[in-house]
Amino acid sequence: HAAKMLERGDRRKKKFSDLYNEDLVRAQLKYFRMLRRKGCVKDILFCLRTDLVRNLGNMCNPELHKGTLQVPCLIREYIDEVGYNLRTV
Repeated sequence: HAAKMLERGDRRKKKFSDLYNEDLVRAQLKYFRMLRRKGCVKDILFCLRTDLVRNLGNMCNPELHKGTLQVPCLIREYIDEVGYNLRTV
């Protein structure tokens, strides 16, 4: 039973990667973290404004959330970073 659950989780992970652009989200997360470390408030504001207006990497794809209560880890990290930056500025 546990093996089937792990296999299902692997399939779900592969499916997630087909539904959004992991490389783009990962790169933007890395960029946000670098801006925060450097204290570049003006650049953080620009990125927040542009990222929140568009569907970065197809993260808003409803298929990502169909049949599950979890969000891909990378998207969760990105959302947490955006929240942190919003509270900071």
